[in-house]
Amino acid sequence: MMQQRAAALLAVPLALALLAPAGAQERPQPPAPRQSSADDVVVTGERDRARSKWLRAESANFTLYAVDEAQAREMAARLERFDQLLRLLTRTAAPAPAPPLAVYLLTGASQVERLRRQSLSAGQFATGYYSAAATGVVLAADMRWDMQRARTPRYSDVWLFTEYSRHFLLQNARGDYLPAWYVDGFTLNLATTRFLGDTIEYGRGHPSLALELDVERWEPIEKIVAGQIDRGQLYSAQSALLVHYILADPARRKAFERFLAETRSGTAPVAAFERAFGTSMKALHARLWRYRHEATYIRATATGFTVPDVIVSRLPRSADALLLDQAAMRIGIPEPDRQQAVLRRAEDAVAHWSDAFGRRVLAQAQILYGAPERADATLDALLESAPADPELLYLKGLRHLIAGRGQAAIAAAEFREARNWFARAWRADPDYYPALYGWVESLSTAPQFLSEKTLNALLKAALLAPQATQIQVTAATMMMAEGRFAAAEALLAPITVTPRDPASGQVPALLAQARAHLRADLAQLTASFRYTATWKDLNCC
Repeated sequence: MMQQRAAALLAVPLALALLAPAGAQERPQPPAPRQSSADDVVVTGERDRARSKWLRAESANFTLYAVDEAQAREMAARLERFDQLLRLLTRTAAPAPAPPLAVYLLTGASQVERLRRQSLSAGQFATGYYSAAATGVVLAADMRWDMQRARTPRYSDVWLFTEYSRHFLLQNARGDYLPAWYVDGFTLNLATTRFLGDTIEYGRGHPSLALELDVERWEPIEKIVAGQIDRGQLYSAQSALLVHYILADPARRKAFERFLAETRSGTAPVAAFERAFGTSMKALHARLWRYRHEATYIRATATGFTVPDVIVSRLPRSADALLLDQAAMRIGIPEPDRQQAVLRRAEDAVAHWSDAFGRRVLAQAQILYGAPERADATLDALLESAPADPELLYLKGLRHLIAGRGQAAIAAAEFREARNWFARAWRADPDYYPALYGWVESLSTAPQFLSEKTLNALLKAALLAPQATQIQVTAATMMMAEGRFAAAEALLAPITVTPRDPASGQVPALLAQARAHLRADLAQLTASFRYTATWKDLNCC
């Protein structure tokens, strides 16, 4: 599958763009210095006992955490180049606004397990992990496999490129529907991208997927197009081949646009595909069977890419114990035993190393899994050193939000205090979408809860983090509470329902509710803010 030939793959304009002079591409801006508490980072050269093995590397679009500085700088540069490639491939001249993506370069299954919401089954191993929630987005890769065995493509590249492609597509779809098989197939076609000096290769088939197509009995292609099959190695292989086939030819790309237009207007996927492409599913199946040995990939000189600026800082000692717990809390830890383990680790770490990073994580754990009021003194002291730190301001708001959730008698007062802090967090960083989402929930006891202003805040948060499907679900639920059923349907219909995004599993029932013109009550709306991620993770292996 996808043998090397000198043929164009995705789009002829891409090859031209890649060969453009260096000045033709806009240079990414270096990140602004991150405001931190006085001992939140430790400069190189201080005593070893004060330093963590973890460091933070910040570029224009990514914040990487790693234990090796050279590795962190290399991966930051590679991901920035890959981001530029995606902009060219998708013709995204002005990417949608988004905060930098947190990327964790891990070394072992035990570290991956610290992030995951559910343990792997026996016999499985994780090459990475991705999760998007209304409170944060995390991407991680296990670098250990590449240290143990040299392989082309590298395990870490395949994982990071696959998941970042998905993240990027959803960020820049701007509300347009893309079927799950297309998103999966597109990302898998870019998973094997290689940067070799000024040369770039992309669109090469992954060896394991190519083998799957040769030795396994194929699923009927209409089941994939219809969305009846959406997981498994064979599904991945067939989706990647189908997307490669579509994008390799300008006429087929035009046909795909017609297919999208028909499906967005309500036509069943199989009928829309057959009409747009002028073929039957049986004929398409036969054509793909031949195409698996005809497909090619691109190799081009890529002088238009820029080398990003990367700012590296060393984290304080408590990060050794708490960095991954901090990441896990940002996306949600559903199991009570793990929650309490995180709280105990934070307490122990602060007892040993009372640095600002440890106290920040302890405050977060106390808010989420302990007594929220215990975090006040810590947060107040940290905010004295960093009064405009958006995360600290957000945590102060979250402290009052959690307290109000737990006691109806004080909810109105606590929520009023919470929204003051959330508003300050958002003013400090207009891209900090968890603050917007929390601000809207804090209005749930106020008369202005159901209003244009609160709905616009939800939609702004959804624009900043469209990968966090729960935000769109909540916005659609608010629309239905107001009787705006057509608007709710328009927001829900483009969401790709896929097991890779378990929050999307709520969408079919909500769509049916909107089409039946059934109003959402206040209980349904407030429950949407407190949706707990207890699903089986699929974005891992």
